[in-house]
Amino acid sequence: MTIRLAILLLSLILSVNNLVAQNDVKHRAGLNLDFNGDTYSLGLSYHYMFCPWAGIGGGIGYFSHVSDSGFIGNIGSWWDDDYYGDYYYDDEYEPPLSFYVEPSVILRTPRLIGRGEFGIGLTARGYVRLGTNYEYTTGYYNGRDYTEVVYRADNISFGGTVGPTVSFGPVSFTIGYSISTLDINRTFDPGTRRFKREPVQGIFLDFAGYF
Repeated sequence: MTIRLAILLLSLILSVNNLVAQNDVKHRAGLNLDFNGDTYSLGLSYHYMFCPWAGIGGGIGYFSHVSDSGFIGNIGSWWDDDYYGDYYYDDEYEPPLSFYVEPSVILRTPRLIGRGEFGIGLTARGYVRLGTNYEYTTGYYNGRDYTEVVYRADNISFGGTVGPTVSFGPVSFTIGYSISTLDINRTFDPGTRRFKREPVQGIFLDFAGYF
């Protein structure tokens, strides 16, 4: 039993060493798009892959509010007028915007399914987001009137993403689930008459290249 276990461990070590030796890829660059609650994030990332399945690095980018005209409308600066229910172009309107720096760690599995250059695996990322000041408006209804409250969000948040990755050669695409403590989701609690924070959940897209 001891000899079999030793042989098994030796085979595993040799397999890992062979995988590391064959892996010349040391760098990962990506374009990231997240939809979390009522905001979207757009950024660029870089990770140094110190082994085939783990890397450390970070990203830079910005996040902003998604208006009722939708993400495409925001990019084109078409904003929805909630009162009249139609779209108009407003050169003077500036949506809330925050730039961020995001140290992160990325983990990926070996290919779970694949053939040739094509493969499917899993990718996960954990990060700390350091953002510039971001203000957003929320409110509550007291039975007679609606009161608006303007909040300045916390500048530090934590989050993670996980999802399936489709790769072809050095290029990969990941779509999956994201969750964070980004301070953009305060809701009014009638019982305590205070605003409470809840985790922000959404989806993320990641286009990456390894070199």
